[in-house]
Amino acid sequence: MPLTKKSDAGDYVDDFKKSKAPQFKGKSKKKRRDMAIAAYLANKNEVADFIREVVRENFKDGKKKGKSRPGRVKKAGASCKGSVSSCVDLFDQNGYHLTKAEQAFLVPNGYDPIERRHEDCLRQDWIIWDKRKGAHINHSDIFERKGFDRNAKLQLEKVAHLNPMLYKLIKMKPKWGIDISIDYVAEDRVFEVFHYEWDSFDYNAVQEKKEEIEQFIIHKDWDDIANLLWNRKSEWLYLDFFEQTKWRTDFFGLSPEKFKNVIWEE
Repeated sequence: MPLTKKSDAGDYVDDFKKSKAPQFKGKSKKKRRDMAIAAYLANKNEVADFIREVVRENFKDGKKKGKSRPGRVKKAGASCKGSVSSCVDLFDQNGYHLTKAEQAFLVPNGYDPIERRHEDCLRQDWIIWDKRKGAHINHSDIFERKGFDRNAKLQLEKVAHLNPMLYKLIKMKPKWGIDISIDYVAEDRVFEVFHYEWDSFDYNAVQEKKEEIEQFIIHKDWDDIANLLWNRKSEWLYLDFFEQTKWRTDFFGLSPEKFKNVIWEE
């Protein structure tokens, strides 16, 4: 199909890669891709916008906001205001904290950034339990972090020479995760009864783990379990955080927790 005013950068790249025009003879795929981006920007007169705004993208998956699902950032359209040099500062290599550049993609695409412990992230409530004494849920969250692909990736690559830190976004893989903590509170004791955090770059694997942990949690009497654990506190009370979580997963017969996965592609 011929390129039109409505054609996006991805359309230009596809057209240039397939073209048999003489100007492309002997050109590598990468060179054709670079030529396509240059042509797209020239036709749209957006080079200045790229340099000023750094990021102009949307989530292109056509689904309602708030769903934890597979996906990379794909479509053009949003704007990122602020300093080019600092928009990727404090990059979270293994968590879900979003940089200023990533946050710029949220609101124009129907996503509300949610602050959790002073961090901006894509988060949903998971298991809801209103109990406020004895055993209770301290936090229960589902997280996701987007990667960048197609038009979004092209645009980031176009301005990365201005701020090489943008390659941290370009090389990111999409990631999903679950995190739940059940505490116990009483006048004579306060302690964590259960904690389980599990991340993966495989959406289906996280979905399966989520369903497994849901079934495990909703079929337990957590006050009884808290009393049982407290009677065995000599086995775990003086362990550090990671040793305690391992003790609990072994006690409950669950697979180990898995989180803090470094997010970059090879």
